[in-house]
Amino acid sequence: MTKEGQHFTVWKGNDYTPYVVVDLAGHSDLTLYLSDIFWAVSKKNKDEEPIIYKDKTDGGGIHILDKNLFSISLNKEDTQDMAPGIYYHEARLVDMYGNVSILMTGHMRLKGALLKIGENK
Repeated sequence: MTKEGQHFTVWKGNDYTPYVVVDLAGHSDLTLYLSDIFWAVSKKNKDEEPIIYKDKTDGGGIHILDKNLFSISLNKEDTQDMAPGIYYHEARLVDMYGNVSILMTGHMRLKGALLKIGENK
């Protein structure tokens, strides 16, 4: 179920929505609708406080779009104060039985932005 090497690029201060397809082969009773999903970003892939955290709660930033598809809503405030660089990200699923699975891991590349909305004339 784990997909490694899921890399993407975000520009600092931009809104961005990655879409994630979860391979549920061999898990016919699983559905994202009945599972909790958590996604986090940190500087390294070690146990540290996430810089960005999203979950499936109302307004939590993760949206279930289908039985095996979800999106992660990043808004400009999520990256506004971060330094450009490479960050580690991972998504975890807790199914309806309490089983925990890592859905994906990878790098989020944050690029700097020259123009900032509202600051340039």
